[in-house]
Amino acid sequence: MKRDLFWYLRRSKLDHLLFLIADAIRGMFDHNEPVMTVPAVQLDGLYPRSGNVTVTAWNLSDLAYLAIRESNDFQAREPSVHDLVALCNLFLAWDEQRSREECAGLSNDEFLLKFSVGFSQKQFWYQELHRIRHDFNRQVELLEVIPAELGSCAELDAACVAATGFDVKTFRVILFGLYVVAGTRADIAHITSDAGGATKFHPALTAKNVNTVANLYASDYAEIRNSPLAENHFHVKPVVRTSSDRLCALNTYLFAKKVADGPFWAIREHHRVAGSQAFVNAFGGYFEYYVEKLLRHCLRNDRFTRVPQPRRGAYADWFLYTSKYRVIVELKSSLAALMIRRLYPDIQAIRSYLGKFQKGILQLDSTEQAYPDPSRTTIKLLVHYETLYTSDGALRPMVVESVAGQLKNANNVYFCDIGEFEWLVCIAGASESAAENVLAAKIAAEVHPELGREFTQVIPRVTELANTYIMKHIDHWASYIPGLRHAAGAGEE
Repeated sequence: MKRDLFWYLRRSKLDHLLFLIADAIRGMFDHNEPVMTVPAVQLDGLYPRSGNVTVTAWNLSDLAYLAIRESNDFQAREPSVHDLVALCNLFLAWDEQRSREECAGLSNDEFLLKFSVGFSQKQFWYQELHRIRHDFNRQVELLEVIPAELGSCAELDAACVAATGFDVKTFRVILFGLYVVAGTRADIAHITSDAGGATKFHPALTAKNVNTVANLYASDYAEIRNSPLAENHFHVKPVVRTSSDRLCALNTYLFAKKVADGPFWAIREHHRVAGSQAFVNAFGGYFEYYVEKLLRHCLRNDRFTRVPQPRRGAYADWFLYTSKYRVIVELKSSLAALMIRRLYPDIQAIRSYLGKFQKGILQLDSTEQAYPDPSRTTIKLLVHYETLYTSDGALRPMVVESVAGQLKNANNVYFCDIGEFEWLVCIAGASESAAENVLAAKIAAEVHPELGREFTQVIPRVTELANTYIMKHIDHWASYIPGLRHAAGAGEE
């Protein structure tokens, strides 16, 4: 009988395997190599056979979930690094079969949704670590700087304290400290600090506080096995508590993400459990204010204006102008649920999320009809906070088609995430001609989509101008905890 992946997992000592996986992922993170080709030797009958195995950080994380589901700490066999490579090879074969089963019977649109959203959300961010730094900068603006400017810090801090025991700033500082610790070792139980230690960087970085947050993000085997999120449970709690009460920092990439978005999700979950939409509504307001600050920093006052709103219904949010173009902008601040951020996402969850974009497209269309501009080419831009990677090339055509019968003009409608929008606005502020060339190239990309239709693909073909707003103007990553960031490398450019 062929011995498959699960046969080997059930005979492997679980805690030993988890720490092997954690060490491997940390090494990949340190070298910024989330995909590696590893030589391997396998027995084929009586003869060894040499070959290569592709090992990825996200597959290792999913392998850890399967191991927790299938094994325990009391098996006798302690797997070696060579065993881990062999398990990765078996995992790839199992996952290929799983992929066929997941996609069987899907329509073309359903397959495209599942593939474009699932594949990108699962894998792309591992390969673009600079996005974590950018997201960190935005999150500090949105949950710390802007609330302070608007006088609403107290409400956010109260919710964060209720959820974590710490206010927003302190919680993020401790997450940063935990990330640094997890970047040096896999076993983070019983963290201690030397005299003067980390508290020289920030007084909140005590061993007690870091241990408290480490335990906040820890799950035992039973919780992981019973989680409806399956392998995505590690996005919520990336620490595994073993049977011997060791704490395994499983995935360094997820710890880096927690530094950026940990306070957001803690506050959001607190309000969700309470049945309140207060934070979701407040975040939408912070996002609108964030975009206004971006525009005021980058553009002359005559290059942008708010869209006057009707007495009934709603129009889009902003007009942006160049000599040749008018861009109508509609903002969407909602973030995708975890059931979407997986390799095989729930189709209905995706459709529900994209349904929010249908309303945005209708608002863009009605705004264009209410405010015609015959002297310029009009471009309608739906700007979403969530990074969806393939939103314009894969998702936008489907969403536009779903409301095509209600549109007066379906031409020049595009999607972009907030990072792409920041980039476009920075270019417009630095060079009107470069911005117009980008917009012309974006329209032309509809005729030649094989060159890539996302703004992240179009812009580098046209200009070398960068997103200086996120990289320089609000670079909180560089100054948040002076000195400590040098102990961590995520997102360094």
